[in-house]
Amino acid sequence: MIRPLRRAHRVIWTLLAIALPAGYLIALQARPGAPLSAAPAAAAGPGAPVGEVHGLLDDVGVRARVWTGDDGPVLELWPARDLQRPDVLVYWSPIAAHDALPERAHLIGRLAGTQRRRMSLPRNAAARDGHVYLYSLGHQALVASGPLPATAP
Repeated sequence: MIRPLRRAHRVIWTLLAIALPAGYLIALQARPGAPLSAAPAAAAGPGAPVGEVHGLLDDVGVRARVWTGDDGPVLELWPARDLQRPDVLVYWSPIAAHDALPERAHLIGRLAGTQRRRMSLPRNAAARDGHVYLYSLGHQALVASGPLPATAP
């Protein structure tokens, strides 16, 4: 009575030992690529710097600079050290909020590691002051926030 069950068990595990790695490789090949943002192309060659924003995100060790670009204002961020937080996203909003991310904040990019990042701000950011927010998606919490000056003359 046990022998037929053992035989079936051995056949099933042999098939799974072949099918699972093959299925894993097929799934990796079928996976879509990461979406490319238009922000790096717009931020590739910024024009004149509007100025360095001192004290914007100093509490987490991130320096910021605002540039005027051909396609609108550009925000440049570079962390002095790794933020040690998962999935840090960068948002811009005309609304100031200190304890939570505003509802209509615009996602402008992602911040990871210690490399310098340039991100295009929305076109309406040039006409008025705004705020930049670092939000950890993994922790579902605001990491830091700070004001940005208007980039329009």
